[in-house]
Amino acid sequence: MEHETVVSPNEPYEQGKLDAIFTIRIPGGTKAMIERLNLTWRAKLNEDMRETIARVLHEANFDKSVYLS
Repeated sequence: MEHETVVSPNEPYEQGKLDAIFTIRIPGGTKAMIERLNLTWRAKLNEDMRETIARVLHEANFDKSVYLS
């Protein structure tokens, strides 16, 4: 059995260049609330959205046979 390095999901990671734009549709009220956020909260929102996208992509590619074979 091969041993792989286990990386904690909370450890720092190297992020790729943020050069692509992805648009989502949200209610106008939500947009207005986002626009009123200060820079710290906007940065947190952006990071959390990128993490959510990464998590969904990871789950979509999950292959249980990797762990159960």
